[in-house]
Amino acid sequence: MKTFLIAGFRKFGDYQANSSEQVVTELRKTGRLGSSKIVTEILPTEIGLDLGYGLFESAIYKRAEAIVIFGMASDKRGLSIETCAANRLGHPKYYPTPGNIGYPIDPNIPFGQRFRMNLCAWKIGRFRVACEDAGVPVEMSTDAGGFCCNHLMFRLSRLQEIDERYRRIPWVFIHIPCSTRSVPKPRTEFDQAGKMTMEPDEVIQGLEILLRNF
Repeated sequence: MKTFLIAGFRKFGDYQANSSEQVVTELRKTGRLGSSKIVTEILPTEIGLDLGYGLFESAIYKRAEAIVIFGMASDKRGLSIETCAANRLGHPKYYPTPGNIGYPIDPNIPFGQRFRMNLCAWKIGRFRVACEDAGVPVEMSTDAGGFCCNHLMFRLSRLQEIDERYRRIPWVFIHIPCSTRSVPKPRTEFDQAGKMTMEPDEVIQGLEILLRNF
């Protein structure tokens, strides 16, 4: 039985909940998904914490073979596989910067430099076909934003460059839409923007497909 570390974030802003935390909470109830053993982490959204180091160390301690991280983004249209991390931190609402230009996460690297994620272990092509057959929406994204999700992806990537132990642990970051429980109230603006919701059980269905193909 393979063991996977599944992580999500706590609520932030004016959202009633975080759909990624809801997914992790559901998975904690059984500790199993299909033929996989599940261990979990719920992450804070504060910038500046080295969540990447903590996640890798947790995976090693819990003997997880790989890490799947979920984050909530209200503009997503399904399971959104993030393919890039950028050396940029800044969000007009959650992490404002002068002129909304942003700051480098690592000042020793060119501001805004993008790093491609190594997703080979996840067999994304096969995963997308299986999700399409199951009716689970999947999309690919090249922009993880300028808040805690991109920050975590960047830190994980950089840590793998300098520590061989971490290099052996595949990981993937997946943004998911709001659930009906997490949508801000009143939800008029949310609905007018044409945003969709996705419930935790549908996310978990997609996750099971992902882990089955690993």
